[in-house]
Amino acid sequence: MAVQIVTERVVQMIKGELNGKSFTWMEILQGLCAEYKECYCKAAKENRKLLQIGFTITWAERTIICKDFTFELYPDMDVIYDKMLDYFKGSVKNFGEAKNVSYYVVTEKNTTISG
Repeated sequence: MAVQIVTERVVQMIKGELNGKSFTWMEILQGLCAEYKECYCKAAKENRKLLQIGFTITWAERTIICKDFTFELYPDMDVIYDKMLDYFKGSVKNFGEAKNVSYYVVTEKNTTISG
C-alpha cells in the first residue's frame, strides 16, 4: 500500500491603514513597523512566515510612493526594521506630512498531510 504525502501552502494577505490626520516620515516609519511587528508576532503564533510587506503613502501634493519588500528567506523583525529604515532615509523623509498611509502583509503556512 502506498502512502501519499501532500504539502499544502496557504497564503494570507492582511491589509490595513494607519489612523490619524497626517504623518511625518518618522511617524509613518514607526507606525508601519509597529503594524508589521504585530502581524509578525501573530503569524509566528500561527506557525506562519512573512513573505512580503508593502505600503502606499499619499501626500497632499498627490505624490504617491508604493514600495514592496519580498523576502527570499523568512525575515525576522531586525531585517524588516533595517530595510524600512534604509528606504525611508533615502526616499521618504523630504516629502512633508502624508495624508494617507496603507500597508499589507503576506504570510504563508505550509502543512503536510499524509494518508
